[in-house]
Amino acid sequence: MINNTKKKNPVKVNLPQNYRNEYLFSETYLEEITKRPVTDENLRASLQTIKEWREYADKTLLEQWITTYIEPVLDTLGFGHHKDQKEQANILVLFPDIDKTQPMSLCYAVPPGEDIDCTLKGKHWAEKIIRSLRKHNFQWGILTDGFDWRIYHTKESTPYETYLEIDLENILKSENYTAFQLFYFFFRPDNFARGENEECKFDTYKKKSAKTIEYIEENLRAAIERTEVGGEGALQTLCLGYLHTLNKDTYSEEENIRIYRGATLYLFRLLFLFYASARNLLKEENIEAFKSIVQDSFRLHNEGRAQSNSYDLWLCLQGLFAEIDLTYDGGLFNPHESNLTRFIEETRITDPFLSEVVFGLAYYQRSKQNFVLIEYRDLSVRHLGSLYEGLLEHKLFIAEENTVIRKSGNKILFIPESKAIKITRSGTILPKGKVYFSEDAKKRKLTGSYYTPRRCC
Repeated sequence: MINNTKKKNPVKVNLPQNYRNEYLFSETYLEEITKRPVTDENLRASLQTIKEWREYADKTLLEQWITTYIEPVLDTLGFGHHKDQKEQANILVLFPDIDKTQPMSLCYAVPPGEDIDCTLKGKHWAEKIIRSLRKHNFQWGILTDGFDWRIYHTKESTPYETYLEIDLENILKSENYTAFQLFYFFFRPDNFARGENEECKFDTYKKKSAKTIEYIEENLRAAIERTEVGGEGALQTLCLGYLHTLNKDTYSEEENIRIYRGATLYLFRLLFLFYASARNLLKEENIEAFKSIVQDSFRLHNEGRAQSNSYDLWLCLQGLFAEIDLTYDGGLFNPHESNLTRFIEETRITDPFLSEVVFGLAYYQRSKQNFVLIEYRDLSVRHLGSLYEGLLEHKLFIAEENTVIRKSGNKILFIPESKAIKITRSGTILPKGKVYFSEDAKKRKLTGSYYTPRRCC
């Protein structure tokens, strides 16, 4: 269906457990850049130095905790700093070096033992660092209680809830050098230092993260709609799965509409599962069950051994849908919500079709024979909504005979073979019984052709 060539095992790079990215950057992009080796020859010595400072640190009072530990950590990382005496003693102004000529950021120290996630009045620490950064006209800053170290950015749409965190305390206890490299990668002065264009490295990471997310969305859109001219995307494969189960010679326009909209609704259920699993919005057992379905789909796709009469994947997904319907009251998983939900509850799809659909939504091709798991955590509800809305304007057509596919400017023409004036060897033929989409059934030309925007092919 989507592609039957054998693939290598998919790539999934896991960042250390001491790391937590609350949507500050693209997870996919961070996995890429943090694989680059840190070349500082003194890094192992820095780990030991900070560990020693931690052992002898005095955390009875915040002032002692800052003096005996937080400031030495900043010194070891290479920051210049001094306390903001005009404001609060727990705010450290940061400089790119010990010369302290050009301030660039702030480090807000939380009293040891306080909940760094607290949102109560007077102890909403995230609000305090954001407010302080804005007052000093800085965009990026550090919030820490000495144990957890966070990076905040004032320009986020939800700045209090968006951050990147490294658990330095656990890194020191375990003497995990790899994890300490990650801490150093993020918490070093040159990330905060602004250049001539008034931007710092974090700004670059932010822009490249946005481009990475755009790339992921483009790949996901291609996987859903169509990977190439004449190819089959996940939505085409779902429609073919329904046609295979219904097994009729002809279909009315009303039936075509039901099949297409049912496939679109089923597709959005799957997208919700990927998104909710990536963001841990489901029960742990449901997340594990869905991971198992994705792994089975990869295996069936790779081996090409899905049984034509097997509904195992469909049954597993139905069980998950029923579980989620008990938790989420939005109607998406309610089997009695509408005629469409009843249709997709009653019409099964066999494994050869459904495994291809799940595989196509789970992986994108980074290079030849190199498939990577799509990081749905990087995508927002807005991204998924735009994908879904883009599908609603189309209609399903079933090729009644072999159909010639031709490019014409920004359009794709679908011309019945009997009405095609000339067929070239390089032309693409859509076999009888296959499906394609068009924006409007009324867009038939005198040749009997239909057109589809290039982006959907």
